[in-house]
Amino acid sequence: MVKDEDVTSFEKDGLIGIAIKVPRADRNQKPIYINNNILSGTYRRNHEGDYHCTESEIKNMLRDQSDVSQDMNSRS
Repeated sequence: MVKDEDVTSFEKDGLIGIAIKVPRADRNQKPIYINNNILSGTYRRNHEGDYHCTESEIKNMLRDQSDVSQDMNSRS
């Protein structure tokens, strides 16, 4: 997800910082999670910041990965 060019370092007031640009994931890549734990490591970004996803939100992301809509599946 994150490429080398997405990571930069900077100096301010004698301190060194790191900035990481995290691109938006496509729906077929979601959920993105940390620490190899989909339930406790999945976060979602909104305008105020990142927040921990509920199990229901994670299930929705997994469902939305498919190229076939759930409506199409129910007609079979």
